[in-house]
Amino acid sequence: MKTLPLAHIHHEAQVRMGEFAGWCVPLFYTRIREEYFSCINNWGLFDISHLGKVVVYGPDGANFLDWVSSRTVKGLSVGEGKFSFFLNHRGGIVDGVMVFREAEDQWLILTNAGAREKVVVWLNSLIERKVFAVELNDITENHFLISLQGPKSTSVIERVFSWKINNLRRFRTKKVHFGEYECAITRMSFSCLDGFEIRGEKKLGEQVWRKLLDALSPLEGKLCGFAVRDLLRFEAAFPLYGAEFDDTVNPLELGRPDLIDWEREEFLGYKPLVLERKRGSKKRLVGIEVKGKRIPRYGFPIQNKQDIPCGHITSGNYSFRLRKNLAMGFLGNPYGKLEESVVVSVPRTKVEARIVPLPFIS
Repeated sequence: MKTLPLAHIHHEAQVRMGEFAGWCVPLFYTRIREEYFSCINNWGLFDISHLGKVVVYGPDGANFLDWVSSRTVKGLSVGEGKFSFFLNHRGGIVDGVMVFREAEDQWLILTNAGAREKVVVWLNSLIERKVFAVELNDITENHFLISLQGPKSTSVIERVFSWKINNLRRFRTKKVHFGEYECAITRMSFSCLDGFEIRGEKKLGEQVWRKLLDALSPLEGKLCGFAVRDLLRFEAAFPLYGAEFDDTVNPLELGRPDLIDWEREEFLGYKPLVLERKRGSKKRLVGIEVKGKRIPRYGFPIQNKQDIPCGHITSGNYSFRLRKNLAMGFLGNPYGKLEESVVVSVPRTKVEARIVPLPFIS
């Protein structure tokens, strides 16, 4: 497994480690409930250096990214970013990515860890085929990425980096100095909470992490692992690569037509999506509230009240704030109407459930 740049610090903290997308990552430091409410009420600090970081540069960078992206990025100013899908020729999702304009002819793509290598190979093949004047540089393993989430995150960032955030909007990046080096700070989080992501060269990671800890220690927060990160993204109904989507799922099935710029006609996957929008999707992602104490997991079958198979679970978890077992899953048409009753098959039994709106928490 690949190791994070801050792996030795996590081992010092005696964190429970595990595997995610080929990386050895911290699962939790204390208890999941404690880390969860620390994020909700104070702050939570995550090492998310496993995420893919790919730089695109060259005079054709904007045109190339507009062609491979479901949303136009050409009009972004330096420091601005947006979430988008990279689609294949069938409209399936190669990956859900963040695209940032770093300079006039330089862009940063943040990918899911499990899709990173596939995305790099795929983009390179497209560059060769269309003869775009662009180049790629995968900087994932040479850069750290730290996430700070929670209501106290703003004051911490201002204290550590001696910088007034003022009105830095979501998905906007600011380059700031940290000693003699530079870090990029972006206002964003993989949840419904306010937060920031800090990125810089690998050699600077430990200094930034320890400086953040020094500033955070009086504010009653906690280091957080991937178990809490997954719960927070699940409550916000952010789809996860390999669970809610892969290259066989399209944005319409995820219920995200808003992440497609329909007025454009020249991007990969456009025509299949237009056809599907006219005829309707064969399946769609829904929220599910489960009765009882069993938490549904990926792949568990879903039936209607007449025991007819109609879908499957993609993610399941227990929400500490809502005090409910919840799940997301795909249901085929015509199933999946709000408040409709369904049955989820779990090992050795079946549990009753009902369809509820997404996101669970906004």
